Parts: sequence; C-alpha cells; structure tokens
Amino acid sequence: MLNWFNMKFNHNTLFAVLFLLSIASCQKFDAGGSVKDGGFNILNTWKMDAYLRDNLSVDSILLFSEYQETYFEDSTIIIQYKDTSGFLHIDTGMWFWTNNNRFIHYQDLDSIKPFISNNNSGLRKYAGRPSVLLEDIKIRKLTLNEFQYIFYQEHLTHQFFLTAE
Repeated sequence: MLNWFNMKFNHNTLFAVLFLLSIASCQKFDAGGSVKDGGFNILNTWKMDAYLRDNLSVDSILLFSEYQETYFEDSTIIIQYKDTSGFLHIDTGMWFWTNNNRFIHYQDLDSIKPFISNNNSGLRKYAGRPSVLLEDIKIRKLTLNEFQYIFYQEHLTHQFFLTAE
C-alpha cells in the first residue's frame, strides 16, 4: 500500500511540475503573442500603421511619414522616417529586453524628434520618439506580423501599432 501511495504521489508531483512549467512557457503579451517567441519575432523591420496619443488617433496631423523601426539580433535598432519636406532621418541605437522580456529599453536614440502639429495653437509637440529620456516601452502585442507598444511621456500615453515589412 505504501509503494502505491509513493508512486501516486510522485506521479502527481511530476504532473504538477510539468503543468507549472507549461504555464510559465505560455505567457502572452497583453494583446497577443507569446513572450517566449518575442526574441525571434521582434527581429524584423516594422512599419508604423497607426499612432495614438491618449487613445486618440493623431495620424492625420503627424509631421512625419514612412516611420520604420528595424531590430537586429546584435541589439542594434535603426529608426527612420521622412519629415514633411521628404528628408529622410535615420538614427541608430541599441535595444535591450527588460522586465522578463515584456519591456524594451532604448539607448542612444536621442536624435529622433518626429513632431505633430497642434492645430489650436500652432505649436508643435512631441509625437513619436521624444528627444528626452525615454522610459522603457511596454510591449502589448508581438507576433510575426504585428507589433504594438505603449509608453508614457510628458503625462501622455503614446501607442504605436506596427506591421512587419
């Protein structure tokens, strides 16, 4: 009887450990995509499809176009976009995973200054990558074809929606 109990206990323990490991390996980002696959999925060129500021689309007043981010395996990132005169801006920096691969930290990207216009006052405000220190971005979704992230800057919520090139 004792052997049967020990065997059943060992079997249940093994099952519980395997179950916990399978749950840990299946972690998802908030809006979709596997955290485990994020390291592979991010290595791509991503084209911006939409940009939201405080949950409102500001695509129609962006003062830049053709925004792209390219992530490389050696932790290099290249960000490029065209301003309203068609001049191509390119910046190269580094990216690093943080917070259990749910956030990305950028380094050496301080020349990126895309702007949007504020139609009410005629002033310009930062819209994309601020030229000041950028907090880590939180990945909301990362699959082979879609990349969504969010960050907070100057009391505003910035959300980028990108698709694979």
